[in-house]
Parts: sequence; C-alpha cells; structure tokens
Amino acid sequence: MHTEIAVLSLIHHPNVVQMKEVFESKDSIQIIMRLYPYGDLLKRLRSLTSVLTEATVKRLIWNLVNAVCYLHSFGIIHRDIKPENILSIFLCLYSSHAFSD
Repeated sequence: MHTEIAVLSLIHHPNVVQMKEVFESKDSIQIIMRLYPYGDLLKRLRSLTSVLTEATVKRLIWNLVNAVCYLHSFGIIHRDIKPENILSIFLCLYSSHAFSD
C-alpha cells in the first residue's frame, strides 16, 4: 500500500485520478481521492439514449491514450483498463475522464 501511495503522490495529470490526502493509523490507511460525481464510463454508456458520435469517441480515446502514455512515462502499467475504471468528471460524456484502479 505504501508503494501505491508513493506512486499516486507523483502522478499529476488531468486524465488520471488525483490523490488528495492520506490518513494512516496503526489499523488502516485511508486515501482521499478527487470526487468524480457522474460515475464510471460503463454506467454512462448504459444510460445513453443515442449513439455516440465519432468525434465523442475520438476525444474519449485520445484522453485514454494520453493518460496511458503519461503513466508509461513513469514506468507504470495500468493492468485493468475497462469502462468501470474510467471515471467521469462532467455530465457531458465527451468531457474529461480519468482512470482509476
């Protein structure tokens, strides 16, 4: 867990989940992360009433690739990329998204 905290403290990218604070006691560690109020991408996709446009998908994939490249520059490999781990910051689907684990 301490390794994950150390890694998260180094990561500062708009498309990667941001750690805000860490609280540690002898029994537990609490990591406070940024709030992503609109849930994950899978939930958002299931709630759509229309088909995504090519431009929307292009922006989503660009943000995803940008975040993965950033993580790779630190030698970090995200081994669980899936819609449930892509969090939505804004109500619009084509707005910013961030990875979580």
